[in-house]
Amino acid sequence: MTELTVDPSIELAQHAAALGKRVVADVIEIGRRLTESKKICGHGNWLPWLDREFNWQEQTARNFIRFFKTAHKTMLR
Repeated sequence: MTELTVDPSIELAQHAAALGKRVVADVIEIGRRLTESKKICGHGNWLPWLDREFNWQEQTARNFIRFFKTAHKTMLR
């Protein structure tokens, strides 16, 4: 019986592709939830909430939100 071998570079490429898709989906979801949370928090409450919940700077959250908005616009085309 002949044993089939899989080229490790192919297997690694498959893992990388799957992880890449997962990361993109997760970043989009984080941006969506941050967008909703900002609306819920209201004026003046969002930055303290970000700090309290995640210890994040505003720019970190804005990066996630920007990615979400860009992805959302792309999907609407």
